Amino acid sequence: FLVPPQGLMIVADIDGVLRDERLGNFRGPAPEQRCKAFVPWKNMPEVFSRLPTSCGRGTSVHFHYLTTAYRPMTDMYRQFLLSHYPAGSFDTMELGVKNPGNRYISLAMETFPHRKFVLMLDTSKLYVEKAIPKIFEKHSHQITCLLIRDIAQTDPNTAEKVDTRTILNTIPKDRIMFYSIPDDLMGLDFERGDCVNSS
Repeated sequence: FLVPPQGLMIVADIDGVLRDERLGNFRGPAPEQRCKAFVPWKNMPEVFSRLPTSCGRGTSVHFHYLTTAYRPMTDMYRQFLLSHYPAGSFDTMELGVKNPGNRYISLAMETFPHRKFVLMLDTSKLYVEKAIPKIFEKHSHQITCLLIRDIAQTDPNTAEKVDTRTILNTIPKDRIMFYSIPDDLMGLDFERGDCVNSS
């Protein structure tokens, strides 16, 4: 389907945000995790089902999903998304592409320069620390909110890759929120400009 040029685009990382993926002490993608049954992370589907109504009537909301899994796994991810999350578009990693998260997020913003963006990422991705501050600097007028799941809060065995200080020193505090569970996102009103859940 065609995406209108204006509105709100919610960009979400599938692995670590939308699905329950025990990352542990990883060193890059975990193939054994890709072969396990795809299960939603806690009640995140409920959070996503409420997002369009939290963006105001008449606002064109589009969901765009990202994964660092390779394209041969596209069908598994597609079935998972169709079963649990709102319809949208998604990107998988091409062979030979460096920093796919950086590339695909930047591409989405350049393709839709008049859309606002909410980015939903997690602390298991290196590009969150290295690329997101640069993307924010270039597209700060488009990014309304950066929501980052703090993996270590719910999976203490995870070896985090992200130094959160780098992000916090770059992005205004009212435009970023670290969260531990999906319920932390309940009640955010993106139309009103909410990004931090004070409750």
